[in-house]
Amino acid sequence: MKNLFFLLGTLLFFSVNAQAQFYLGASGGNSFINQDLNDINGTSFQVDDNTGSWKIYGGIGNKFLGVEGGYRSVGTASTVANDVPYETSITGWDVAAKGTVHIGPVFGFAKAGAFFGQYDNRYPEISNLEKSTSFMWGLGAGVLLGDTFEIRMEWESLNLQGSNNISTLSLGTAIHFGGGKN
Repeated sequence: MKNLFFLLGTLLFFSVNAQAQFYLGASGGNSFINQDLNDINGTSFQVDDNTGSWKIYGGIGNKFLGVEGGYRSVGTASTVANDVPYETSITGWDVAAKGTVHIGPVFGFAKAGAFFGQYDNRYPEISNLEKSTSFMWGLGAGVLLGDTFEIRMEWESLNLQGSNNISTLSLGTAIHFGGGKN
């Protein structure tokens, strides 16, 4: 984890010193949750569900490299195992290094970093809160409208630990401030 923060700090330093531009955005979409849970007796079962998701984010960088972070709700997934309803709600913070390629107003990007997730697992009359940090990565594409407004679509993988798979597909917008033309 120290290496990740060193890499992000280095990217932030070089981004700020090369006509950095700051942006803020929000997006919404669908999440795909496939997660193993244990009930109070230790019996393992799986939650496999799709649900709505949203995130707010911001970043700083130059035309090619940057750092992006945000807060998100992956949504609430539910299942029934042995006639007992179970739910898991997932929220968390993320930070990632981001590389971008521009072809005119169209751009593509890839990012990799960490997702600091909070998993609120609820069983009848019982709630279990878990926190975990996992590797995240994503791919996306978008279009710049003028110098300050972007529309983008992205896919992100937030947790691939063991048999847990959590990913999101979202459509978002962002507004750019300062720096040179992106």
